[in-house]
Amino acid sequence: MQEKERIDINNQAQIPEGLKMIIKVKNVNNPHEVLKKAKEVMKSVSQFAHTNKWPKDSEWKSILPKWFVESMTNKTLDEIMSEDGQWHFESWIESMYHRAWEWYSSKIEGNTIIIVLNLLSVPYVFEQFLYIFYSQGISMKNMTSEDDLYGLTQH
Repeated sequence: MQEKERIDINNQAQIPEGLKMIIKVKNVNNPHEVLKKAKEVMKSVSQFAHTNKWPKDSEWKSILPKWFVESMTNKTLDEIMSEDGQWHFESWIESMYHRAWEWYSSKIEGNTIIIVLNLLSVPYVFEQFLYIFYSQGISMKNMTSEDDLYGLTQH
């Protein structure tokens, strides 16, 4: 099953066979809506992942949801640099192109969203994934991650 299919189908926090990362987004007021929007962003990206059809940065502005693009492009460079968790649009796109992980599954437990990422190689960068939640107003302090290599990390 490909990533874009798992985003919709794997909704019980299923665990991949290889290396994994489990991300918990806690204290979410509207977890179903936040997860739906996160899936919307990831489905936009996954349709081009691992293909030779990766769009240009300018094309991503019409592929990704408008609210998500504006969460980066409506900020000045000073604002981007001063906010912990904020990303520059082109940097975010580039990091998604080179990501070493895929969405594997998700689950909602109360006001917590659990996401399982399948790690494809080491080293990996996953902070661009956390930005999908940050862009929806979730504080970085409400996100934790645990992987098979380093254990629990508070953000």
